[in-house]
Amino acid sequence: MDSKWSFRAITRPRFSVHPTQITVLGYVALITIGAILLALPISSTGSPLSIVDAFFTSTSAVCVTGLSVFDVSSGLTDFGKVVLMSLIQLGGLGIMTVSGLVAIAIFRRLSTGGAELISSEFRAQSSDSTMKSTIMRIVRMVFFFEAIGALILAVWFGWVHNYDAP
Repeated sequence: MDSKWSFRAITRPRFSVHPTQITVLGYVALITIGAILLALPISSTGSPLSIVDAFFTSTSAVCVTGLSVFDVSSGLTDFGKVVLMSLIQLGGLGIMTVSGLVAIAIFRRLSTGGAELISSEFRAQSSDSTMKSTIMRIVRMVFFFEAIGALILAVWFGWVHNYDAP
């Protein structure tokens, strides 16, 4: 009986993390990494962004709010703009979708815990094949609609600016 209790003590996890906590930690990590990248001197055209401005801009991008305390087009270098666009894209897709996509790309499958975590965000069944097809469907739809939007904008601006050209 004594060995049974010691085995349980060894195999029992020290603490458990709720899927919601993992999602929040994912967003906090993404916002923090984005803020650090935006605060680098390579990201801004003039003096580096203050850490408060970098965190505000990163949070706004990840949460797809679109607010900024400075002019992004003139205040950020190409590197800073790519960081900002990446934060917007990752925030729009969602942390769990991106995590699931990376897990599928690397491991060709989702772990049981990963499928349960993603299913908690999508409120779906947690089988590996269901989650894989759901994630792939989301990613395909996002890029499909983004491509349509880019095509419409390219045609629109090409047509409008064609008449304005000297």
